[in-house]
Amino acid sequence: MNSDLVPVGVSAIDNAVNDEVFTQVAGQLAPSSARSYRRALAEYVVWLGKPFYQATKRDIIDYRVYVAAKYPNTKTAQPKFSIIKRFYAEAANSPEIAPLLRYGDPAASVRGIQNKDTTQGKHIALEVDQVRAMLRRIPTERDRLIVHMLLRTALRRSELASLRVGMVEAVGPYWRIIVRGKGNKAREVKVPDDLKEDIDAYLATRPNATEASPLFVASTHNGETRGMSEAPLSDDQIYRIVRAAGARIGIAKLTAHSTRVTAVTTGLDNGASIQDMAIAAGHADVRTTMHYYRARNMLRNSPLDKVKY
Repeated sequence: MNSDLVPVGVSAIDNAVNDEVFTQVAGQLAPSSARSYRRALAEYVVWLGKPFYQATKRDIIDYRVYVAAKYPNTKTAQPKFSIIKRFYAEAANSPEIAPLLRYGDPAASVRGIQNKDTTQGKHIALEVDQVRAMLRRIPTERDRLIVHMLLRTALRRSELASLRVGMVEAVGPYWRIIVRGKGNKAREVKVPDDLKEDIDAYLATRPNATEASPLFVASTHNGETRGMSEAPLSDDQIYRIVRAAGARIGIAKLTAHSTRVTAVTTGLDNGASIQDMAIAAGHADVRTTMHYYRARNMLRNSPLDKVKY
């Protein structure tokens, strides 16, 4: 058995099956292609962290997001993910191995990686499927809420760090927070109902929190148990939380600024006006908002579609 194919937490039997499928395919490949196949398969099974035959379609979609983010060059990302699709296609066609596949071929209906799936530049705008995959993989409720709130509200990390419990307030049927951004300028930020529910669930884990308490507090660790202090999170701690969240989907250097870029881009892609997004993001000049915009698919959402005679 090749040790390259041994993922953490997966049994020797599972790895023998991995090798069985690999052997069936590798016999059809040139030696250099076989090495690339084995490396890509090893990376996948380690990422998956469970027997390959338990993978679901959702796992495959999440892995596509991971590969596209980790390898910005499409020429690298495409073959790596294509190998996984081929791996499952071969397994599904094997009389010995197909019965093990709990969900059949989980990769069959998952599209391959395209140019628009890969990420480039320092401050990227995440795709919707990247956001969903990232939020699913954040292990703690607090960190997941922090990242979700940044992505939904376009807050700066310094603004998020300054929030207090009592700042989330009702205005008629709506929820809002008043934050002070650059230049100490106040702005109103809407808190969507589903985000407010997540905030309430998080605060339920902190029964001693008061209206004056920081909304997000630091974790404590005494070497044996973990808990939460009442000390506010710092800007740097939020930076590390976002960076770790990005790493879980293969983006090594995701920044909190990228969450603002993502919020602005998503809002504009979904039809929000540039003026409204500028106000929501706290930009004094709409030219700054346009600088944030990362058009995802100008052919699908081309403004020229609206030019008709």
